[in-house]
Amino acid sequence: MFKISSKSPDLKAKTKEMLTDCQRRLSLMTHAKASEINVPPTLTRVPEVNRMKKKWLQEFPIQYRATNIKFIHIGECAGTSLMKHFIDAGIDIDEYHLSRPTIQERVYYFLWIRNPLNRFVSAFNHAKTILAFDYSGLDPDGLNLSNCPAPERIRNRMLKGYTFGPAYDALIFKFSSANELAESLSSSDRSRAFEARQLMKRPEEHIYKGIGWYLDNGRWVRVFHRRIIMVGCVEKMDSDFARLLDTLGWPELPSFTPSRERTGAPLLPDTLSQKARRNLRQFYSPTDYAAISALYRHGLIDDDVFEAYNGNT
Repeated sequence: MFKISSKSPDLKAKTKEMLTDCQRRLSLMTHAKASEINVPPTLTRVPEVNRMKKKWLQEFPIQYRATNIKFIHIGECAGTSLMKHFIDAGIDIDEYHLSRPTIQERVYYFLWIRNPLNRFVSAFNHAKTILAFDYSGLDPDGLNLSNCPAPERIRNRMLKGYTFGPAYDALIFKFSSANELAESLSSSDRSRAFEARQLMKRPEEHIYKGIGWYLDNGRWVRVFHRRIIMVGCVEKMDSDFARLLDTLGWPELPSFTPSRERTGAPLLPDTLSQKARRNLRQFYSPTDYAAISALYRHGLIDDDVFEAYNGNT
């Protein structure tokens, strides 16, 4: 039996890397074949009596319901734009949003991801936008995506006096920008660093509930990767959306680019210092980056995406 000498760490590491790469490429071929064969037709016509769906405090006419397919909607990865695009086309899809996916028999899954650093900035700015939104003149029963950035959250604030929760709202107000929050994780001021860690780990919203949270830090992928028929990326939205429709065999829908701005959104800073980037990489290393590595090992994202997310871009 061939053994790698412990006295040759470089050879051992290189051999392990080659074996991992071979395993990833094999998973890619196996996954592609399994997805092509096992995904059944997924659109069924909805009876006329059930053709209205309530979403974002609005009602939408629905013609088709997707069966045997669910969307893992990770916050700040264009999920709302995707869902709205499908609903506008008359297609209803079940989603997991702010809740972890569960495995069901004969059900397949797709998801969208994003560079973790950009996703973090977007998550912070999303919360800031909602908290800063001026809802004067609006009726709690007339909120929708056209007149406010997050109808359910704004309604919460109008009726209950808080948006996400009293503690979460207060912590968001303590930081002026995503960069300040990220830099504060390593602040020499212990109380400031504590507040930053508190906010980063609170479960109410998308800052904490990232790619790793939904995918159990990669464990969900390792166990159920053959159920994932598609992983799209915000950075390749148009081409990945077309690939999703082709994979599912659904009718062609108009291509789209998700809006970067929500209704009523102020212009918030979106840059990160080197210190902020280092802190975020360390914070998300066992979560988002671990999940991305699992997706890569099982051939669900390509080399370009993996390298871009792990580089400085």
